[in-house]
Amino acid sequence: MYKKISVMLLTTTLVACGGEGSGASSTKIVSYPEAVNVAFENLEGDVIEIGDNLKGTYSFVSNTTPEEMDGSDLYWEIDGSSVYKGSTYRIPIDNNLVGLEIRFCVKPINRGNRAEGSKTCSTSLPIESKYVPQTPKVSIPNAATNNTVGSPLDVWVLDSSDYDTRVQWYRNEKAIQGITQQQYWLTRDDEGHQISVCAFDKKTNIKLACSAKTNAIQPRTGERPDVDITALPTKIEVGQSLYLDYDYSDRDSDKEDKSRVSFGWYLNDKKIATTRSLSLNESMAGNRVKGCVTAYAQTGLPKNSIETCTATGTVWAIKGSIPRAMNAGIEGVRFGGHKLTGVYKYYDLNNDPESDSRYEWSVIKNNVATTVSSDRTYTLQVSDEGKGNKIRFCVTPVNAKEQGNTECVTEDIAWFEGHGQLIEGGVITPHLSGYPDFKLSYWMSASKMITSAMELDFTDNKVKPVSVDKLAPSFNNLYPVSLCISLDEEIQNSDDICREVKSNVKLTAGMIFDNSDKTRVAMNYKREVKVTVSGKKYRIRRPYTWEEFKELNMDKDPGFSSAEPSIILDASNVVKGLKMTPKQANDFCLRTYGAPGVISSAINFSDGVIPGGRHQWPIYLTTQQFVTKEPDGKYVVDSNEYVPAKMDSKYAFACLAVAE
Repeated sequence: MYKKISVMLLTTTLVACGGEGSGASSTKIVSYPEAVNVAFENLEGDVIEIGDNLKGTYSFVSNTTPEEMDGSDLYWEIDGSSVYKGSTYRIPIDNNLVGLEIRFCVKPINRGNRAEGSKTCSTSLPIESKYVPQTPKVSIPNAATNNTVGSPLDVWVLDSSDYDTRVQWYRNEKAIQGITQQQYWLTRDDEGHQISVCAFDKKTNIKLACSAKTNAIQPRTGERPDVDITALPTKIEVGQSLYLDYDYSDRDSDKEDKSRVSFGWYLNDKKIATTRSLSLNESMAGNRVKGCVTAYAQTGLPKNSIETCTATGTVWAIKGSIPRAMNAGIEGVRFGGHKLTGVYKYYDLNNDPESDSRYEWSVIKNNVATTVSSDRTYTLQVSDEGKGNKIRFCVTPVNAKEQGNTECVTEDIAWFEGHGQLIEGGVITPHLSGYPDFKLSYWMSASKMITSAMELDFTDNKVKPVSVDKLAPSFNNLYPVSLCISLDEEIQNSDDICREVKSNVKLTAGMIFDNSDKTRVAMNYKREVKVTVSGKKYRIRRPYTWEEFKELNMDKDPGFSSAEPSIILDASNVVKGLKMTPKQANDFCLRTYGAPGVISSAINFSDGVIPGGRHQWPIYLTTQQFVTKEPDGKYVVDSNEYVPAKMDSKYAFACLAVAE
């Protein structure tokens, strides 16, 4: 059965009849939008079972301007946790859901002025089971023991029913791809994790039962990692910066855990620093120095190497009278638009004062350095940013008598990449380099329909991956998204730094929306959807944008040269749709997408494609005047009234193809 929803949009007042006196109606004035009569629809005996298709119903009430602009958030909750967005939901066929309670919830939002009301939910109903046969029992016999990497785990499936079962092994509740055999040999990837196994019905692919989790898998004892450390310079002088370089190796092939490596510097056998580099100053002259490294393995035992140290060397005072520039560094936030300052310590054995020292800033791209300034400060340009780009500051110390040697320091210019997919179900994982310390992070869309920060993270210097489904695709689809950081604890103020997610080899499925800069990509949510109407399967293509049309080079085809962009304004941003004559639109669909061509009004109505917002396509893209094609081959522009389309006029359209 299919449980159905009907959504009514009410205008500014609700009028209730009856009561005492003259029988005049009373009016309820609503300051904020409300969702009333939130419920399931057409339930048979209030019974809900796994596998059921549910729809919710509610009425939208608002007296704000403009009227009847329902942009409410619709979602489903199981046992208080949100599991799905939308007015419809199919309960998974999973016996683990039996006994839990489900309800339909509405967060009323006026799409015109974004006024929000209070969340309202239907009555919760328990989920019942369609399951009839006895559930098999699944267990791992040695789950409670301390299993180690390299040992086997077996599964017992006790099944008195007529199920034909298969098994799937899990690591921390995530399926281990390709591991479906009865016995599983633990690998180093399992170290520290819990393993479980589930039985599935081969016929229906329904998960029947799962075992308890094992204890955390223990590491296998083998050889400890080794470190080969690079020797210090033969000549060690005040003003130098020493750096510890080393090679890691492990006879068990355990990979290095670089986050745990520890460094140590010793002056006359007393530990003075735990950094990887050490700047030598005058107070160290005449003392003996050495550097040490302890490396760690990600897996296996023992974890750490023996502390390995360089040979001890003597720190010598600087010979000669030339001035020195020591401890050179770069201060400032290394983003375009921010000022950087070169810092250093001037030193001269003869105490000759500094005068007219020379400075040079260089931007390094693809290992090619370009001089950009000779001042003590430099303001980075946005064009300086890019993956792998660096900024270098050099100083040549000068006094009235002579000049010293040039000292330079090089730092990464801040950049980040988003890895993942910009489509439904996609997750964008940020990778940062050269970023300063920050207090919080969040995501923003270029769309002006929703200007609030999304997916806030208040952890210092941390950015969490973001699910594309959580980026409000109804408002942000076809727009680029940006990662923002705040250097203080204020959100969306003037010192926040935002950078757009750009295309890269590890970011896929985004849509190029700016042909003048093809590194810019936008969210491409549900570019295509598959539907079943009257038992037939179809593919429906989101209406093409003007940039997609040009990317196909169809604008150069004489048959489509008269096509026009439809300009749809969204504050300061511009989204361009695509308009053609009815026949051009149908020919375009046949050539680029398949038969039957332009979508029919019947299928459009049945699926709620345009302008229903069911598929979370951009609101402004789907509220244009659309042309549809009827079964008799005629074109109409108002499917409800069946107004014939003008064959020489241009309209927006959506393409339909039979699914294979």
